Amino acid sequence: MARNRMIKTDFWDDETLSSISRDAKLTFIGMWNFSDDRGVIKGKPIWLKNQIYPYDDTLSIKIFTLWLEELENIKVILQFTVNDEKYYFIKNFLKHQQISHPSVWRNPDPPEEITAFLGHTTGGLPEDSS
Repeated sequence: MARNRMIKTDFWDDETLSSISRDAKLTFIGMWNFSDDRGVIKGKPIWLKNQIYPYDDTLSIKIFTLWLEELENIKVILQFTVNDEKYYFIKNFLKHQQISHPSVWRNPDPPEEITAFLGHTTGGLPEDSS
């Protein structure tokens, strides 16, 4: 289920993000809407493309995948695999998003080597919102 997310004005001034294409930036923002409340999102490109750009029949999966690669190259999204399924962890998601009504976690935890490297854990939210 898509969630409302905040885009801070600092986003537009970020020097790291200035190095990628406009379309990769828009894709990054779209990923926030479809991630869970910890910043974890399914990583299958065709699924992501259809969530973020559902009516854009002119957008090829090849181009969309290049935008994901741009985001991976600047390390704002970190890829991991669980049970042969690909996921992305959105770096600094919890730093920039205020989760007031957390939902049930629907994606697996990112591996500890990702969260430990970033200096935090994903355990800041309850596993369910009951």
